[in-house]
Amino acid sequence: DESLISLVDNMIEMPNIFQDTGRFVVFQENNEAGKRSRLWDSTDIVDVLTNKSGTEAVEGIFLDASDLTFELNPTVFERMYRLRLLKIHCPTSENHCKVCLPQGLHSLPDELRLLHWERYPLGSLPRNFNPKNLVELNMP
Repeated sequence: DESLISLVDNMIEMPNIFQDTGRFVVFQENNEAGKRSRLWDSTDIVDVLTNKSGTEAVEGIFLDASDLTFELNPTVFERMYRLRLLKIHCPTSENHCKVCLPQGLHSLPDELRLLHWERYPLGSLPRNFNPKNLVELNMP
């Protein structure tokens, strides 16, 4: 059976050409990373998060934080109210990654469906976060 998409160990696999095409389409949305719907490039993401340039256009952030250290403002997600996927991960335990929130975190978007934040630096989520749409929470 030949198909372009397959299911292996409960994971969807497809040729890289689909991912590359999708990334190309998203990149064409806007020259400014904070105005694109999906962010995956670590340089773009760190720039958007540290400069608070994320907008309502951002719906997904997938950050490989390996070997990264940076600080976030407590209101970093305020304008990203349509954010549905937030994944901050370090692929191996050997990699150093540290996302700092020295002043805490005031809010997370209520539209979040997936929140995966490895090494989350705080003891709790923001008080005003309403996880009504949250389907998956991973904070290893």
